[in-house]
Amino acid sequence: QPLLEHIAHAEGSGRCAVLADGVIADVFEAMPQRPQILRFQESHGRLQWRKRQVLARQVRSLGFSHALILPHSLKSSLIPWLAGIPYRIGYIGEHRYGLVNRRPLGRAGKAREQNMVSYYLALTSAITPSRHAASPQAPRLSVDASQIATQQARFGLHDYWVFAPGAEFGPAKQWPLEHWQALLGLIPSAQKLAILGGPRDQAFGEALAQSAKPGQTVANLCGQTTMAQAIALIAGAQLLVSNDSGLMHVAAALAKPQIAVFGSTDPMHSGPINPQAVVRWLKLDCSPCFKRHCPLTHHHCLRNISPEVLARDLSSISTTNTMLAP
Repeated sequence: QPLLEHIAHAEGSGRCAVLADGVIADVFEAMPQRPQILRFQESHGRLQWRKRQVLARQVRSLGFSHALILPHSLKSSLIPWLAGIPYRIGYIGEHRYGLVNRRPLGRAGKAREQNMVSYYLALTSAITPSRHAASPQAPRLSVDASQIATQQARFGLHDYWVFAPGAEFGPAKQWPLEHWQALLGLIPSAQKLAILGGPRDQAFGEALAQSAKPGQTVANLCGQTTMAQAIALIAGAQLLVSNDSGLMHVAAALAKPQIAVFGSTDPMHSGPINPQAVVRWLKLDCSPCFKRHCPLTHHHCLRNISPEVLARDLSSISTTNTMLAP
């Protein structure tokens, strides 16, 4: 979103569109100034060559002069190349020489030394080298009250917290199940809870829900919502607890009170841009390693973040919100 806002400010009336996977496209739909969105349903592990050719013809017909390619993957650079867009700007990534023909200036490629927003904003230096990107604004999403009410009614939720225990990148980013279960046992029995995540998180979510205390209302919605529905449910929640994940960034963009648990990644690079965020990261000597699986096998960066610490954070957040409530 800050990248789109910068382009709109720098290029004036120039036309801009976003090519995004269906899940990510739902996030763009929730932006206050929504761009034109071209949807592409990505299948991981498959090239989908024919499908990319069809979409590339559609993109070619729109006559774009520049493409900013944010992911580092080879596949993500194919459609702009097939569409014949003259200036294809991105980081080299997976040996994309030729597919990407413009790179940002200076030391912009040092991804892990800066926040992701600044990292992506640096791509614009390949369009207007003399124009420096302004200090980025925090990403923001907007959800209508009617959408929130519709999804709350659909799933029978009100006055609830959200736990998002999944992590797409791998277990090195995921707080252990037994810690989530212990945290659930430490919060008041009367507190309603929704567990959000994708289909791959369903078993984890169910194991967490099954550990609820008698009388505690916990709804495992992993794999049962679209991204648009998940955004609306987070918008209507009192707070969110998560790992370093996409839903963490959704909560930040909605300016919700949140707790984010970091292990193998660095919150300076991918942390929530949200003044209401509490980030728990131990910054061990072995962290951040940016690995999918713990190279040392002990997972101390996550295991040593105790449920009791997060329970105190939750108590502090809920007390503050109660004091601020009208």
